[in-house]
Amino acid sequence: RLAQQQAKLKSRREELEKVQKKVAELEETFNKLKAESEKAQAEGRRIEAEQQETKDKIDRAQRLVRGLSDENIRWTQTIKDLKAAVELQIGNVLLGSAFISYIGPFSKNYREKILHQQWIPNIKESGIPMSENLDVVMNVLTNEAQVASWNNEGL
Repeated sequence: RLAQQQAKLKSRREELEKVQKKVAELEETFNKLKAESEKAQAEGRRIEAEQQETKDKIDRAQRLVRGLSDENIRWTQTIKDLKAAVELQIGNVLLGSAFISYIGPFSKNYREKILHQQWIPNIKESGIPMSENLDVVMNVLTNEAQVASWNNEGL
């Protein structure tokens, strides 16, 4: 009976070794699959982050394009305005240069009388383009910033 029990024990130990080997193989396979899964998940997170970054870049690019489109409209209008202003410069500069050359030293009342009663009507009758309601001193000979500077200096 002892020999029979020892044979049984030996057989069970062999089965146990086979099962333990199989468990070790399965654990090794499980660990490999787990590592591959973690690697795939990390790659998935990296791709999602890259996708979000690309989406953000596209959004910024679209905002830039819309902004530039709006600027194009504004620039186009500015070009039209400047082209129109260039045509008016002929009369504006004529008045400015005549003002400096001929009536600059006279009183303000006399200058305005000459400008509005003689020169401006004469320029309009001659068909020379000029700005409407032109203030020769403020619009041709100087600007508001320069006048403000003079006022700050007590002039």
